[in-house]
Amino acid sequence: MFKGKVFITILMTITFIVSSLFSNNIIISHLHHFSKTTIQSGKEKSNKSIMCNSYPTTQNELKGIDEDINYIRKKYDRKLSPREVFLTFDDGPSPVNTLRILEVLKRYNVKATFFIIGKHADEHPDILKRVKREGMCVAPHTYSHNYKIYRSEKAYFDDYEACNNAIMKITGSDTVSFLRLPGGSTIQVSNKAVMKEIKTRLINNNVKYVDWNVSSADAAMDTVPAALIKNNVISQCKGKNFVVILMHDSNTKTTTVEALPDIIEYLKDNGYAFKTFENVTSTEERQMNKLRIINR
Repeated sequence: MFKGKVFITILMTITFIVSSLFSNNIIISHLHHFSKTTIQSGKEKSNKSIMCNSYPTTQNELKGIDEDINYIRKKYDRKLSPREVFLTFDDGPSPVNTLRILEVLKRYNVKATFFIIGKHADEHPDILKRVKREGMCVAPHTYSHNYKIYRSEKAYFDDYEACNNAIMKITGSDTVSFLRLPGGSTIQVSNKAVMKEIKTRLINNNVKYVDWNVSSADAAMDTVPAALIKNNVISQCKGKNFVVILMHDSNTKTTTVEALPDIIEYLKDNGYAFKTFENVTSTEERQMNKLRIINR
């Protein structure tokens, strides 16, 4: 009887904590990971799970569950850095510019997020593998980048799934729960009702669509002068402590590569911490919602 009461108390406590994490809509996409492994002292160990298959009966088991919960809370609810920046690149991988961007990022020891076109990934799988291997976040953008995908909800999700499948096939990893809609979430080429259906279904499936609050405007034409790209980014970053920067790594974006070192140096000199969409915390997600960067 006593053990039963102890177990019920523990279960109610765990349920309350996990429910509070679910309310932030951040833990859902990661539960499958914790159901396979447990985290103790920041390291993954197999054969034990926070999604327990048997009742905890010993002090060590209870302590292990408590450590797991504390780890999750720290991982997903850290305070924001004083300044944070998410470098994002759309429309790759490309055989020249993606590789050149990786070299720049490596030189400055920073990470970025690549919202990829699935068709290009299938054409250049080795480049995508390198993007992943070098610790960058690989996220879906579209398979075709053909705006006909906005003609219907089904057309969009067929394209989205094709992009996801290409990423998983090439990298061997699941995709993150963030994506960027082709043209951004406010694109005018789609029927408003269809776009609303697409956004609603994404949100209901805990997939966040990402826009930006700083644009390099490197897509305004095939080749935008590097000085203008640099100025666009720096001028829009001023006065902002939290920025998501839109850039591109497609075949024609040679000047984006040229501008990137100066952009990174400016961000470093002004105290920005570089982040990716690989491990977004609940605090960061709330900030992006507040700034209307995600789920606009």
